[in-house]
Amino acid sequence: MRNLINIIDIGTGSIKASLFNCKGEACQQVAFRSIDIRMVDQVSKEINGDKQNLAVKAIKSLISFGQEKGTKEVVCVATYGVRSAKNGGKFLAKVKVETGIDVCLLTGFEEARLICDSVKNTEETENFWAMDMGGGSVEFNIFNGTHIFSMSKSIGTISIANILHSKQLNPSLGNIAEIIYENTGDIPFPAQDAEIICTGGCISIAKQFLTISEKVVSIGKLKALFEKVSPMSAEERLAFGIPQGKVDIFAIGLAIPIAVLTLLKREKITISTANVRHGVALNRALFMR
Repeated sequence: MRNLINIIDIGTGSIKASLFNCKGEACQQVAFRSIDIRMVDQVSKEINGDKQNLAVKAIKSLISFGQEKGTKEVVCVATYGVRSAKNGGKFLAKVKVETGIDVCLLTGFEEARLICDSVKNTEETENFWAMDMGGGSVEFNIFNGTHIFSMSKSIGTISIANILHSKQLNPSLGNIAEIIYENTGDIPFPAQDAEIICTGGCISIAKQFLTISEKVVSIGKLKALFEKVSPMSAEERLAFGIPQGKVDIFAIGLAIPIAVLTLLKREKITISTANVRHGVALNRALFMR
């Protein structure tokens, strides 16, 4: 009998659920669902009443999704969007009252470490420099046989879109790169033989538009896709195949790894399916009561 656990992640741009079949130190995702919702108002920096209600409805739906598949255990975590909101604590209290679930609010460091475990397990590598692109933040990890470094930076795709809007800047490669460089000066460079790995929704979606048979992609192909998508209207991006919830940030999700690869003077990056939910499943003993 499968030992299914439902891991729900309340993120900045979406709320996701992954169902994992866990046995010993192995956890395999067997089902996935995502609901797009941007909860935090960029003016008030709060999760307003309507968005709170929508988010609670989404969480209930994802709990039911797991129950229909036979899960009995649910672990719910929240990341940058909730921890950055002025009323994040009140929102989590509302979730508790309406769903009965205690949501674990992860610090940036905790989120990064969980993603590090997921990368190590998913890619089966002991030497990597990794970045996970979320809507609100990017988590950086360095691992070389042992954990070396983990840090979270508030330069996710939605965060950068908001910065560009506030400064009335175009989402060009140069402007996005400048934001990245201003915020990553304290991120150590990788060892020369370290594999450069990128995870996150936008880069995972990008793979379907990159005519590659493997998961390693060159900076040249990322730039070519950026140049193709960047001038498109929202309608054209939808027709191209970009999901509704990523239409306005997809190009930024390409520009971030381009800027990072340029900074690191690297030519290729590995696209990974690693994520924080998998990291939680691998460390489920810390979350399950």
